[in-house]
Amino acid sequence: MTCADTRARLSALVDGELADGAASAVRGHLRTCAACADELARERAVVAGLAELDRPEPPAALWAGIQAELAQREHADAARGRWWLWWQAARRHVVPAALATTAVALGLLAWSRHHATEPATSMPVAGATAPVDQDAAGQPGPAPGPGLPEVVMGGELSDDAEARYRAVVDELLTLLADDRASWPAGPASQFERDLAALRQAAAAASPGRARARAYQAVISFLQDAALAPAVAEVTP
Repeated sequence: MTCADTRARLSALVDGELADGAASAVRGHLRTCAACADELARERAVVAGLAELDRPEPPAALWAGIQAELAQREHADAARGRWWLWWQAARRHVVPAALATTAVALGLLAWSRHHATEPATSMPVAGATAPVDQDAAGQPGPAPGPGLPEVVMGGELSDDAEARYRAVVDELLTLLADDRASWPAGPASQFERDLAALRQAAAAASPGRARARAYQAVISFLQDAALAPAVAEVTP
């Protein structure tokens, strides 16, 4: 097992998610590789630091309001007829199928409009080879793709995924900007210290699962702070 293979599995090892055989192979490599052992120590330090941070508790009034809203909706649902209950169970299968059908229909519509605007060409002769799109160098062009987002390859977080995490963090900070200006000095200072620690942990985390988890901790922390209308009652 190489160092790259080992480091891609360190987060799963710390979380206890590796199968017995894979975990044994990773531990065997760690016994002989000081660099990977140091990386494991940093991984465990990040996890331990995140576990020690207190999560802000929303005020009791918030949960009371949520429970009251849930009670109203449940009473309303109980008064509905059998057809509504049937639709709720069926739409989980019907709606995805309808969306897929709509996507195919839109694709066919776009294709037909594109070809409708092309000049007429002669019919291909039997046995002729269809033309292949080529770039400026005469090489075959890239195959059209469905526009899927980048995925994690080799355990590393794609640049696109990391940019999305950062965008969510920035958006939450923008939403909190007005409230933070009115926070008492004590809770505000504690919030800033904890936020700085979380963001530093995200920057220092290994690319891949560890960094994704660290970004998720930052986002969860900011979401909890945004949910608390009375920051004086929150202990970040």
